Amino acid sequence: MSSSGPERMPLRPSLPPLGWAAAAAWCGVAAAQKATATPILGGGHSTVWALVLAVCLAFAVGGLLVRRRKTLAALIVFAFAASAATAAFYWMDLDTKALELTQSANTHWTIEVLSDASTGRFGSSSEATILSPTGMGAVVSINWPQDSAVPELGSRVEVTGGITAPSPEDRASGVAGSLRAKAVSTAGWAESARGIVGPLRQWACRQVALVPGPGGDLLAGVVLGDRRRLSGTDANTDFRTTGLTHLVAVSGSHLVVVAAVIGWVLGALGVGRVMRSASIAVLLGGYVVLSGVQPSAIRAWVMAVVVSTAWLSGRRVDGGSALAAAVMGILVLSPTSAFDLGFRLSVAAVAGLVLFAGLGEAWIAAGLPRMVRSLAGPASLTLAATATTAPMTVPVFGMLSLVSPLANLLVGPIVSLVLVVGLVGLAVSAVVAPLGGMVLHAAGAAGACATWVAAVLARMPHAAVALAFPLEATALLLAAALLVWGIWPRPTRRRATVLLGILALGIVLLAAGPRIGAEPEIVVLDVGQGDAILVRDGSHSLLVDTGPSASQLRLALARENVRTLDGVIITHLHDDHYGGLSALEGLVSVPYVAMPAGSLKSTSPAIDEARALAGTNVRELSAGDKITVGKFELVVVWPSGPVKDAATNEASVVLLVWSGTHSALLTGDAEEDVLREIISKKLVDGIDTLKVGHHGSAGAVDSEVMSALHPKTALISVGTGNRFGHPVATTLQALVQGGAMVFRTDQVGDVTARFTDDGVVITGARRLAAAMQPIQVAQERGLVGTSSLRCATLLSTIAEWDMAAAIRWEKNVQGLVRPQTGLPDIRERAPPPRAGYCSA
Repeated sequence: MSSSGPERMPLRPSLPPLGWAAAAAWCGVAAAQKATATPILGGGHSTVWALVLAVCLAFAVGGLLVRRRKTLAALIVFAFAASAATAAFYWMDLDTKALELTQSANTHWTIEVLSDASTGRFGSSSEATILSPTGMGAVVSINWPQDSAVPELGSRVEVTGGITAPSPEDRASGVAGSLRAKAVSTAGWAESARGIVGPLRQWACRQVALVPGPGGDLLAGVVLGDRRRLSGTDANTDFRTTGLTHLVAVSGSHLVVVAAVIGWVLGALGVGRVMRSASIAVLLGGYVVLSGVQPSAIRAWVMAVVVSTAWLSGRRVDGGSALAAAVMGILVLSPTSAFDLGFRLSVAAVAGLVLFAGLGEAWIAAGLPRMVRSLAGPASLTLAATATTAPMTVPVFGMLSLVSPLANLLVGPIVSLVLVVGLVGLAVSAVVAPLGGMVLHAAGAAGACATWVAAVLARMPHAAVALAFPLEATALLLAAALLVWGIWPRPTRRRATVLLGILALGIVLLAAGPRIGAEPEIVVLDVGQGDAILVRDGSHSLLVDTGPSASQLRLALARENVRTLDGVIITHLHDDHYGGLSALEGLVSVPYVAMPAGSLKSTSPAIDEARALAGTNVRELSAGDKITVGKFELVVVWPSGPVKDAATNEASVVLLVWSGTHSALLTGDAEEDVLREIISKKLVDGIDTLKVGHHGSAGAVDSEVMSALHPKTALISVGTGNRFGHPVATTLQALVQGGAMVFRTDQVGDVTARFTDDGVVITGARRLAAAMQPIQVAQERGLVGTSSLRCATLLSTIAEWDMAAAIRWEKNVQGLVRPQTGLPDIRERAPPPRAGYCSA
């Protein structure tokens, strides 16, 4: 593959027949998972028999194709049929075990821990396999008690607790149920490969624990696959912003890039190809052992060995065939791999390297001066891996790192060094502990260097952008990749320079291109059980609260195409209102962060995060303060002065938002007691739109508050199926009886209140669901009969898939609402669906 200059042109790799077979096998696994999704737990078997019939028919068709010497077509058909059959048996067995576990009266279980614990808002959890007494071999997700130590990977544990049925996502990943542990007792190491290497990994963790700081945190993640030390640190945030998270994941595509970079370094040192391949296999095999012999790590190791062998051999056809064979083997042995993000990233990265790394190296070399042309190889590796994995990473994380290629180029080799030196340090520690400790500290120093580089890059302006990646963009990128492969363009210095200029211009537009020309609007973002509200007008945007999750906020900002923020307001110091603050670091510049008056006297992670984002420009707000966002004027009406405790609902900043003659009240978590006091001080009179406080809790509003504010619409930010039961029935009743139409994020997604000269127009991201709101309000107010409501509900169900029915339904619905009642026109609330639009 290597080329010393632009005059060298690599041969175009062919698309191996096994590649088409691997794609067919993947489709077969997906079809089997879908077909068996309901047979046992749901009680029906028709889909399974349909799948059996389809598999038998596929085998028959395959045999016919063989007889007619249609070898490739036969291979594709057989791959689909075989993978569908094996996967169907796997999920039927999983469903049987799930049914057995959920219906069992047993509450005492013997388990083996399969993964390191991950910590979330509600405690720590791990995956484990059931050893006895029922459901042996089934994998379950365990939520550990908060007052007990979490067992290590490979431990044999006695657990008391009940098992509930798995979610569809858990089922797809091979999890048969969820176990909430009430009592835990560790009984030693399990009699398995993980149990055997468990003491070794525990010893390795103790050695690495002696290395302090961010370098030690990174060392634990890279060498041991233990990300517990990195979780919640600045380094973890920086790696996410710079697109380097894959370098410290237990599984994923990072081993592919690391293996390729190791091969490049060893090649530069003059090491032969055979020795390079062997070194990569051994070093990464050590990683598999030290990470606990987890299936995800084994898959990543296979992918890394495949790509390193293909790359070092210089024979692209063999590399592609080897990758396809590895994919087919893994899918047959582990069908759940098809739904594992790490595996998909590994396959995409390997495919990108095998197919396009050579061409990328030639083009990069053509555009670089001769003295730095040797960088073309590693640069092409990072670019190929980044481009082929973006369609999967961007939809999941809601962001695209613009510095990722540079970050991978700079940090990737350092992380490779950390991996190599860390493994050597552990090996030496087993013989001469002091010397091994010195080597591990050297690896930690390299890790500290990597985290420093990541931090510098993460703090560059527009290091990352919030970005949505729709299916159309994925299809366009795939078409472009096929076009490039088909043309296989020869690089010249002029062409490379022009292409570089186009890419640079695209990056600038992507990074700094604001949303221009939008009408004044308030968007209640769907971020789960929390608040995140965007107030914007044209290129001006203000974010009020950030929701509980950084990942959810990034996805929401990507949906709304947010590139810049004028500032951020945290209404009060509850984590469902500030938990997503870390998402903004490196994503958008934040000129200031504001909080309730008196907040800065307290200690809170929100304050530390705000200072990391805005430096010293962290402000406090109290009644009378005003903020301008384009045409919007925001007036703070609460709190009246410094609060005693900013981590209470009554401390929430309450904002009266004006645009022209129309207004909205953003309440944070302030409830009816605060609203009564604001009303009594005549700070707020009638409003158009109310953002209901505390997610529609029991004390959010009452008839007295509704009578004084008289909002036409009420917006509720609430998580689907939340454990608090929000919004409660009494609050919904008060809102409806007060004359407000209710729009909820759990029902309609992002809710937009657009301020026009004629009034405030409310739309939901899922518009057909939003269109039902006026009908429900009308029915509850006695304006529409029950039969009409049933008819509208039925038509709305049809309309989710039939656009013609949607249009007919909307016309019929308009006739159900009596204009003389004062109920707003439905056309303001739910515009007709666009052609080709389907409700989410």
